[in-house]
Amino acid sequence: MTWAGVIGSPIEHSLSPVIHRAAWEALGISGWEYRRIECDRDNLPALIGGIDARCGGLSVTMPCKQAVMPLLDAIDPLASAVGAVNTVVPSAGVLAGFNTDVTGIASAIRRACARSGVPHPASVLVLGARATASSALAALGELGITRTSVAARRFAGPGSVIAAASRLGVVIEQIPWADMGAVARAAAGVDLLISTLPAGAADPLASFLAPTERQVLLDVVYSPRETALRAAFERSGAVVAEGTDMLVFQGASQVQLMTGRSPDPDVMRHALHEELARRARESRGGGARMIVGLLPPRISADLSLVSGFLTWVTVLVWLWRSGWRIQRRYFVEATQTPLTRNAIVWVAALVGAVSFVAAQMRPGIPAVLVVSMVGALSAYVDARTHRLPNAYTLVMGIGVAAGIVIGAVISPLWQERLSGSLIGALIWLVPIWVLNRLPGGMGGGDVKLAPVLGAMVGSVGMHAAVFALVLSFVSAGVAALWKIVVGSAGTKSRVAMGPWMIGSALVGTIAWGVVPDWL
Repeated sequence: MTWAGVIGSPIEHSLSPVIHRAAWEALGISGWEYRRIECDRDNLPALIGGIDARCGGLSVTMPCKQAVMPLLDAIDPLASAVGAVNTVVPSAGVLAGFNTDVTGIASAIRRACARSGVPHPASVLVLGARATASSALAALGELGITRTSVAARRFAGPGSVIAAASRLGVVIEQIPWADMGAVARAAAGVDLLISTLPAGAADPLASFLAPTERQVLLDVVYSPRETALRAAFERSGAVVAEGTDMLVFQGASQVQLMTGRSPDPDVMRHALHEELARRARESRGGGARMIVGLLPPRISADLSLVSGFLTWVTVLVWLWRSGWRIQRRYFVEATQTPLTRNAIVWVAALVGAVSFVAAQMRPGIPAVLVVSMVGALSAYVDARTHRLPNAYTLVMGIGVAAGIVIGAVISPLWQERLSGSLIGALIWLVPIWVLNRLPGGMGGGDVKLAPVLGAMVGSVGMHAAVFALVLSFVSAGVAALWKIVVGSAGTKSRVAMGPWMIGSALVGTIAWGVVPDWL
């Protein structure tokens, strides 16, 4: 029996078997077996050396695209120029390497331009600097694109896009990923944006973009399909080239190399979409994901904007009608002058507007808005009276819960968001509860507030939750030390933790949810 396969690591979720088997069936090819073979760089020499006469070819994925090249007998000139091989075909005892990613990228862009009626792009910004980015450079040559920029964290290395550009004779402008403003400006000035970054890595850039209708995006990520970059382009009515098309077209070229026959890309595309839909159904498992599966992409992308605006209005209405009385009650007990109702509402409105802009319409924006608007008032009370109003904490808890639910519905990373919220709540609750049990430790209001804030910041990442918690203690400690230095407090004076907890949680949430990873 003739066999073919895909090699790489991890490989269990590869879609190559789906599209290759569909192509074989449509071509009437029987008696072939397509395998998934887990293989890393260390195991690669043994695998390549053990290829037998029954092997019809290999699809090569990361991390083997460059490592396989020294193990082959011949390499196609295009693959050699790119510096990466994604297809190995045995023939008469000779192992030859090819790169079909180039065809996949060029064909996906051509199809998107043809379907939308926009002219072929003349300028491009490529995100990333490894094997797929190198293939993108070669594809740009086929498309006649002459002005090329690359944004990446690192450009050096023999397998980098810089080495490929030198071999291809392409001059590129290098833009450091850390300078997000420069990357955004470059993206605004080109016809085509190609992201070769892993899922989620390009999300920070999306909030800076305002694409035009004639700009084109190719995000090679196709699972999850609804990336932040894609949402930004769809909201603007720009053109989106499907990452699945790249996979289909490069797979079609592989089938032709391995079998000598040309498959129908539409057949492979249909099989691919059916498999992605099946996996999506299996991963949802709950009511929230069934809802998002029914939402059109544009509606799903805009839901964060709508939910944020409604949250802002709801909190202001509540504060105007009854919420402001909470401040009055606490200050009357402390014989201090409270803020007026007008002042409370206006302050909350301004803080909410700033938070709305800072949060960049992210899925969990209701949580950020409620914590910033109501938390500012709660922090003010705590700073003056050393008490955290339970009603404010309850409202913040409701807002955080709403933000988590909406984030789970919108975001393709819903499982990570939900588990992160739970872990974040525990990360914050446990140490603060322990400190509450110690003599002279933290107050009961801090204990009630901790899981609310932890759940919010944990929804964007466990590292964010830890960072924010540490920041709250460090900030409170610095503030206490400053008061001692200036003589406004003694060594036994209590520090209101509420303001520092709330502020640190917001900083952590916005920094990890919006600002690039380098923060």
